[in-house]
Amino acid sequence: MPNRTTQTDYAREYQPLTIVHSAVWLVVIYCVTEVRPVRAQGLSPEESVRRMKMADGFEVQLVANEPLVKQPVAIEFDDRGRLWVIQYLRMSI
Repeated sequence: MPNRTTQTDYAREYQPLTIVHSAVWLVVIYCVTEVRPVRAQGLSPEESVRRMKMADGFEVQLVANEPLVKQPVAIEFDDRGRLWVIQYLRMSI
């Protein structure tokens, strides 16, 4: 009677090859994928001030930007004209 290969024998025989094949593809994908840092798509603080259109008699003055202020969530002027900023400082995940 000829020796028949069962499905479990076939899977057992080719499982290491499948794992190696998958690992090789992961390495290839990792090597050819260009890893770029994520950057904000916006204007610099100075450029933002230059592009603002103000009514006659008013002016814009840059007083706080990163790294002085990080992750602002609220900004308020008090009755004495002072600027108060609440920051939400948390670890980036």
